[in-house]
Amino acid sequence: MKITKRTRRANWILENKDNLIAARKSTSDHSECKGKCGNGATCCCQSSGGYGYWAQAFSEAGVECNQKSYWSGSNPTPSTSINRGMANYIQENAPAELK
Repeated sequence: MKITKRTRRANWILENKDNLIAARKSTSDHSECKGKCGNGATCCCQSSGGYGYWAQAFSEAGVECNQKSYWSGSNPTPSTSINRGMANYIQENAPAELK
């Protein structure tokens, strides 16, 4: 049976759950945010866009990642951001084939 990339990501999330939660807690307190943080692009605690597949994997794993819609630019395309600390942990620690 083939395991999807999302499920492989979810498994990696579960293996690294404690570190990911610690990374989430290390993020700032919204004091530098513009507006009400309804958009990931204006929230200082959020990653850049492009984390939709990771957000789905976090959901599959049952781990909260503070998913937000991400809109930016003059002709914005919808995207997804997650907690910046978690995104940084992923970029620094996830295997290349999962990124």
